[in-house]
Amino acid sequence: MKSKHTEDTWFLQTLAVIGSTLSMGAIAVLLAHYDTKPIFDWKGVTINAIVAVFAAIAKALLAFAVSDCLGQSKWIWFSWQPRNLKDLDSIDNASRGPLGSLRLLRRPVARSFITFGAVVVILSVVIDPFVQLAIGKQNKIIYKTDQSTQITYARRYSRGSFTRQTKILIINPVKLKNGDTFYRTTADADFGMKSAILYGISESDKSVTQQTRQTCLSNNCTWATFQSLAVCSACTDLTHRLSRGYSESAAPLDLYLGNLEDSGAIALSNTDPNTEYILPNGLRLNNMEHQAISTQMTAYGTSNQSQSITFSSRDTLLWSMAMIKVTDPEAKWPSSPVTASECGLWYCVNDYHASVEKGELIEMTSSAPSRRSPESWQLLAEQPQYTVPQKYRRPPPDTLNYYTDSASLLRTDLQLGANFNLSQSAVYSINKAMNETFSTKLDTNSSQLPNFINAYVLSRGLVTYHPTVMQILHNSSDLDATFAALAKSMTNSIRANGDDNLVAIGEAGTDNTLIEVRWPYLVLPAILVIAGGVFLGIVIYHTHATGIAIWCSNVMPSVALGGTLGPNMTGSMLLSQMSEKAKEEVVHFPNPSEASKPVLAASFYKGPNYETLPVEGPSSSRRVPTRSVSDMSDTESRVWDTRQSQIGLV
Repeated sequence: MKSKHTEDTWFLQTLAVIGSTLSMGAIAVLLAHYDTKPIFDWKGVTINAIVAVFAAIAKALLAFAVSDCLGQSKWIWFSWQPRNLKDLDSIDNASRGPLGSLRLLRRPVARSFITFGAVVVILSVVIDPFVQLAIGKQNKIIYKTDQSTQITYARRYSRGSFTRQTKILIINPVKLKNGDTFYRTTADADFGMKSAILYGISESDKSVTQQTRQTCLSNNCTWATFQSLAVCSACTDLTHRLSRGYSESAAPLDLYLGNLEDSGAIALSNTDPNTEYILPNGLRLNNMEHQAISTQMTAYGTSNQSQSITFSSRDTLLWSMAMIKVTDPEAKWPSSPVTASECGLWYCVNDYHASVEKGELIEMTSSAPSRRSPESWQLLAEQPQYTVPQKYRRPPPDTLNYYTDSASLLRTDLQLGANFNLSQSAVYSINKAMNETFSTKLDTNSSQLPNFINAYVLSRGLVTYHPTVMQILHNSSDLDATFAALAKSMTNSIRANGDDNLVAIGEAGTDNTLIEVRWPYLVLPAILVIAGGVFLGIVIYHTHATGIAIWCSNVMPSVALGGTLGPNMTGSMLLSQMSEKAKEEVVHFPNPSEASKPVLAASFYKGPNYETLPVEGPSSSRRVPTRSVSDMSDTESRVWDTRQSQIGLV
């Protein structure tokens, strides 16, 4: 018989599962929307509170549906065949919460589909904590364009003074062989560039990087990749290019270098043969044979690319320095190993990707294509009066080397690529600053002095360095890093003092606490909701298959059947007593086709009142009384009559 009442249908349970699913869906949509976004707090309401409400709704609706399904499962379980009455109690308790479901797992009924629902009930306790665990937090820096976030770069550099001395200022002008007169020039690098050279050669790359001029008020900034005029560097090992010779005529270097150091005069008092190491450009190093090493290092610095070994093809060469060094100055000559290297600096264009993290500047640098323009660094058509005629000009037009007697010739800018330039005054003044810093002039008329030595380190009881910067080069364990820091420091000066004071605008970052959704924590709650729907489907199927009514967890069916089962529990007023008797009861609840028949209980057939006798039919035996009905109590008599009716004996 069909009923239109909702309690006689699965409407409420189905609606509960749908509602639970929608609540979980709302949680997922809400978290997806606010994932990686700042935490909000609207009048004290946080996302955690909103999610907690939806989680509570999802859990409550799921618990309602699964509880009713477990309640219905007990009627299905006892409609299949006679069962122990204790199963009725176990399943009913399972429908009331996780503790009852845990106890159910110890019963034989746990081997049925009912276990599926019990597990859902047990695991449903994690829905609330798991949903809350899904809401995490992360500290993230959010960047926004900020006009005050700046970093310098340069397209043209023209700092440095370059003076062409006029005829009035010159008392003794230079006379050429043909009688022409020209006047010398003076160059002086910008003080910022001089400071950058000394700072770069003496500090680490990390320290030099922090000297880059930039503004980042938030301590976290970033800039898009930009290009700038720069100075690049490289070092090459030339030890394999050393030639070892044995000279009988050349005096040891320490004799005349030492005398220069003392008095400026050469006293070649020793002409004994000595072992000598020579590089292809003429740089050499030797000491007295079998004596303590006095000349520990020699070097030759130049900006004339034709005099460089490694950088002869660098047409923007700023400075190269070839060095020969004794690695074990305590040994006797020539037992100590000798190494050679050459480091160079040249003008270039770099790509920069800069960022500031926690107040520390980090720059990623890569070389950009920047060939020297063939039309740059050319002599102007009109030259001022008192300049050297063309046939006496030196060096060749393509060199950047500074010569005081020919630098008065006016030139166009040195151009790299299409957009980056250095003025003549900048090129010459920087070149002069490098000469003053990295070389010392051996002012002597002796023909035996080497042509390609302008820096050295001597040890004559006390180690001396000429010029002073040789102390850093001599003691450096990584010349590549030393010159890289020097190049970066010079670049910083160019970028900070470039024409037009160009700056790149960047993005300033601010610390924000963002919502971070940890999606794996939502997997189990979602599975439980789906499992609840599946369990509902299983129970609906078995309900229709057995044809029983939809009673679920309602107490009314138990009350209706209590008159039949009650006599079997006579004398049991305590729950523990009822539980013990229930273990002996076997009950079968009728389906609608057996609605006219009362419930069959088998506990009365046990004990001394009955014995097993053979019977005809599908069963091989049945229990019959061993004493007459007149000997039974009123209760026993009523139960006996009921049982006889059930099995068709009356």
